[in-house]
Amino acid sequence: MFNIAGRGWADPTREDGKIENANGLRELVREIDVEKLFYVQIVDAERLSQPLNEQHPFHVDGQPPRMSWSRNERLFICEERDLGEIIMRSF
Repeated sequence: MFNIAGRGWADPTREDGKIENANGLRELVREIDVEKLFYVQIVDAERLSQPLNEQHPFHVDGQPPRMSWSRNERLFICEERDLGEIIMRSF
């Protein structure tokens, strides 16, 4: 779902972190055929404090910004992170 939601709603290169005029996740929910789901991994990525541009520490030449964002700010299955620290950095 991260890949789907991140592609349809989020844009790490923008100041607000969102695709302009995105329809949001409601449309995604309407479009998914739940009969075809066999595994759901719930993940999230932290909203970046600054746009992921060439000056951002996560920037990698030639790598799409969403890939850099995903590789640096996303939890993977069985990975642990201090959520208190993440929440405090978001404010």
